[in-house]
Amino acid sequence: MADAILFIFDVSETCGFTLESQFNLFVQIEKVFNEIPIIALFNKMDLVQEDEYIQQYIDEFEDSILISAMEGEGIDKINETIDKIEKINRE
Repeated sequence: MADAILFIFDVSETCGFTLESQFNLFVQIEKVFNEIPIIALFNKMDLVQEDEYIQQYIDEFEDSILISAMEGEGIDKINETIDKIEKINRE
């Protein structure tokens, strides 16, 4: 079992799924893995204008990370966040 889950939202929706569908999947994963922290990453921010539609999903999370994997933006923030995750004792 992992110490954390990184859930990557595709804000451009070029993956073929709406943000609503992606969020619904997130909710299902959260129910199954309710004891494991899930970090919400919003990728492809370079391809979209932030608007109310996108912002409503970002606002669902206290510590979401906005990234552009293509441009390398937000990667340092991901690494910092991962470094702070408490390791799960598996004994």
